[in-house]
Amino acid sequence: MIDYNNLFRIAREQFWQFRPSEDTFELWAQKHTVVDHVGQALLVRLDIEDTNEIWIIDNGGDTLLLNNNNDVRDFEELLEIALNERQEVTPLDAAKYCTPDAMAECMDGVSDELYKVLWKVVSDYEKDFGVKQYEEPIDMYEDLSLAAMWGKFTNDQRAQINDILTKDQNG
Repeated sequence: MIDYNNLFRIAREQFWQFRPSEDTFELWAQKHTVVDHVGQALLVRLDIEDTNEIWIIDNGGDTLLLNNNNDVRDFEELLEIALNERQEVTPLDAAKYCTPDAMAECMDGVSDELYKVLWKVVSDYEKDFGVKQYEEPIDMYEDLSLAAMWGKFTNDQRAQINDILTKDQNG
């Protein structure tokens, strides 16, 4: 079981109190920490001059430098996953039978920003897996539906997709 109080106590003692910050610890922690539930650890991002350090505080209280460079994508990705888990927007059933390109081109209410995201998801899929040929058209939805690609969208985009699907179903 994760001792969250201990993890945040260590973050306060070893990281926050030595950094000049106008934020309270609670505000600083919201911006600079993310709980890794699977790894039972707390990740801490420190901005030091032109470098970003990502530290791990494990459940036993040990600290380890994960990376020491400008690349914080891993931390940001974990932070986004953590936020999504707390505020998960689940796909409607209709998302199982609609592809991102079909939504982008055929449905009303798609913003310019969402349009670009929908096509980027399609493009990224094709780069990763190529263009597949399916024996039965219905089989493509297993790989190419909005529901199958749900993890590629932010919660805000997911909510927009669900709104558009709802409006499309309701005419």
